[in-house]
Amino acid sequence: MREVRREDVPLESLRDWAEGCGRCLGDWFEAHRRDFRDLPLFEAGLDHLEAWRHNAERLGYTLMAVRMIWLQAYPAFHWGRYEDAKYDIERALALYETTAKAGTALQAHLLSDLATVNSKMGNNKEALTLGEQALAIRRELHGENHSDTAMSLANVASFYSQVGKRDKAMEFGQQALAIRRKLFGNEHLDTAASLSNVASYHYMLGEHDVALGLGQQALDIHHKLLGNDHPDAARSLANFALYHNKLGKHDKSLELGFQALTILRKLLGEEHPITATSLNNVSTYFTDLHKHNEAVEFSQQALVIQRKLLGDAHPDTTLSQHNLIRCLIRINKKSEAIQYFHAQFKRMKSGDPYYQDFLVLRADLFPGSFRNKPTQKPGKGKKHR
Repeated sequence: MREVRREDVPLESLRDWAEGCGRCLGDWFEAHRRDFRDLPLFEAGLDHLEAWRHNAERLGYTLMAVRMIWLQAYPAFHWGRYEDAKYDIERALALYETTAKAGTALQAHLLSDLATVNSKMGNNKEALTLGEQALAIRRELHGENHSDTAMSLANVASFYSQVGKRDKAMEFGQQALAIRRKLFGNEHLDTAASLSNVASYHYMLGEHDVALGLGQQALDIHHKLLGNDHPDAARSLANFALYHNKLGKHDKSLELGFQALTILRKLLGEEHPITATSLNNVSTYFTDLHKHNEAVEFSQQALVIQRKLLGDAHPDTTLSQHNLIRCLIRINKKSEAIQYFHAQFKRMKSGDPYYQDFLVLRADLFPGSFRNKPTQKPGKGKKHR
C-alpha cells in the first residue's frame, strides 16, 4: 500500500513539503546528538535519517543529504566506534565539498566533529588542524560570544594539550570557560565541561590544588544536573580521583576511581575506550599503593580493550603498555616485561607520545647497555575529557 501511495503522490510533486520535513527531522536529531541520555531514542530513529538521506539525494537537496549522513555518525561516536563515526563524517564532508559552498555552520560542524574523532583515534596533529579550521569559520559566522565558538575553543584547547602545548591549551580553555559562563551561567553542562578541561590543564602544569578545586566544581555541577549515572558525571569523577592521587591521597583516589569505573562499565560496557582509560587509572592507583599484582590485572584488562578498539599505535594503548611494564618489573617478572617492551618499542619512533618514557624503561630493563638515560618521569594516568 505504501508503494502505491508513493506512485500516486510522487515526492517530486511535494518538494516544499519534503524540504520542510527534512529540515525538521534534521533539527530534532541535531538538538539531541550530544546527550548520552537521548541516545536510545536517537538510535531508534536512525532509519529515518537514512530514508531522508535517500529522499534528499533524489530531490537534489545536497546539503540536506550531507546533514543526514553527518548525524548518523553520532551513535558510533558515543559507543567508542571511532572508525565508523569517522567514515560517516568523511562521507558527509566529501559530499559537502561538491556543493562549492564554504564558511557555513554545517561545514564547521563537519570539520569540528572530524577533528574530535581524529583526536579520539590518536591523530592529534590532524585534529588540531581541523579544529582550527572549524574555529575560524565559527568566529566568522557567529563572533566570540556564541556556544559553537566556545565549543571550538574548548576543542582546540584539548588538541593543544594533546600535542604538548599546555600554555596554549590553558589560554583557549579559559576563553571557552569565560564565554560559557557569560552565555549559560555556572550551572550548565557546557560550563561544567570547560571547568573540567581547565582543571586538567592546571593538572598538566603541576598546579594540582587548583585542579582539585576546579574539578570539584565540575563534579558538583554534573551530579546536580545529571545525577551519578551518566558518562560525563563518571568522567568528572575519574578526573577528580586523578587529582587526589597526585596530591598523595591514594586511598581516596582508588575509591573514587572504582566508583567511576563501575558507572562507566554499567553505561558504556566493558569494551569502550573510556572504560579502558578508567581501568588504566585504577591500575595507577593500585601501583601508588604498592599493590602491584592488582595493578597488573587492571592494566592488562585496559590493554586488551585498547588494542582491540584503538590499535597498538594509539597513545592510550602505549600508556597502558608502559604502565603494565612498570608493574611487571616491580613484581619481578622482568622477562615478561621485556616481551611487552620489545613488542611496543619496535613500533615507536622519536616524537611519538611516551617515546621518552619508553627510553627510560629501556635503560631500566637493560642497565648499562644504553647511555644518556632520560630524566623525564613517565606519565601517570589518563585524564577523561
